[in-house]
Amino acid sequence: MSAIDFFEQKDLQFMSVTESIDTSTAFGRAMLSIIGVIAELERETIKDRTGAGRVQAVKKGVHMGTGAPFGYAKDSFKRLVLLEEEVKTVQLIFDLYVQQKKSVYEIAEYLSENKYLTPEASSVKYEKHKKKARSKSSFNWHPENIRRILSNELYTGRAYYGKTKNGKKVSKNEWLLVQVPLVINDVAFKRALEIAESSKHGNKPARRNHLYLLSGLLRCDSCKSEHSLKHYVGTPQTVKSTGKKVYYYVCKGKTHLYKGRKCNTLPIGADAMEDYIVNLCKDMLSNPLHTYKYQQSLESTRLKTKHLRREEDHGPTPNNETTPIETFGIINI
Repeated sequence: MSAIDFFEQKDLQFMSVTESIDTSTAFGRAMLSIIGVIAELERETIKDRTGAGRVQAVKKGVHMGTGAPFGYAKDSFKRLVLLEEEVKTVQLIFDLYVQQKKSVYEIAEYLSENKYLTPEASSVKYEKHKKKARSKSSFNWHPENIRRILSNELYTGRAYYGKTKNGKKVSKNEWLLVQVPLVINDVAFKRALEIAESSKHGNKPARRNHLYLLSGLLRCDSCKSEHSLKHYVGTPQTVKSTGKKVYYYVCKGKTHLYKGRKCNTLPIGADAMEDYIVNLCKDMLSNPLHTYKYQQSLESTRLKTKHLRREEDHGPTPNNETTPIETFGIINI
C-alpha cells in the first residue's frame, strides 16, 4: 500500500512544498497521477534497456551468473573458460557412472576417500566466490553433488539463457543458445541421463516389496552428537546363496564419510524390529494401566509433574519465562 493510499484511508491530505502536489485540489490530484504514470513509464523503459543489454552481453559470451559453474572459470571478459582440475573431476564422474557403472553413492564415496575437492571448496580455492566453504570438510562429497553434475547440459558445450520471462517459463525453442567450452560429449551425457532414468524406475518395485515403517524414525546413538546423518533408512539385501531378499535398517552415516570415517554400527533386521514396535504399541493401546505406567516412567512426565507442583506452590510461570513443557514439547498419550 502506498503512502498516498494510506492518507486517503485516514481522510488526510498530502501537500508537497517542492512539487505542485496538493491532494486537496483537483489540479494537485491530477499532477500526482501524471507523475505516477511517468515514473511507471521510466521503470519499464529501464527494465527493457537492461534486458536488451543483457541479451547483447550473453551473445558475446558473457556468463551472467554470479560465479562460474564447476569445471569452469571466468576470464577478464567474464567468459567461461575451462578449469583443468575441475574438468578432470567432471570427466572422472561421467566415466565412473557411464563406463564403470558406479552408483552416485559409490562415486561420492570414491571422491571423498581420494580427496577430490568438492564444488564449493574448489570455488573458494579459485576465488569464484568471496566466501568460506560451508562444509566442514573440503572433500565431503554427497550423492546430490554427483546428480547435479551428471544432469547439467552445460558440460556438452551449450548454455541457455532466457528460460523465464516475467516469472513464467518459456518454451525451449525460445531460449537463447550460447556456445561454451566442451567438457563432455553428447553421447556420454545422453547415456548418463538414460542410466539415471532407468535406475529411478528400477528402484520403484523394490520399494513396494517392503514398507519400512520406521525409516527416518530410528536414531543412531553412535552418530547423534556428531552430524545430521544420524537416522536409519531401509535397505534391502540379497542373500547370495539363496537369492532371497532380506530387509535391514542401516544408519545413513555408513554410506557417507564424516571427518574421514564412517559409522560402524551394525544393520538392524527390519522384520524383527518392526514386529517388536508393533506389538509394543498394541500392548500399550490394549492395556491402559501399562500405558499409564510407561508414561509415568518418561523423563518428560516427571518434568511436567515437577512444573505443576511448582505452580501450586509459587503460582503460574510468567509468560516470558520458558517452562519445562515448552522446552521438551511434552505430549500426553
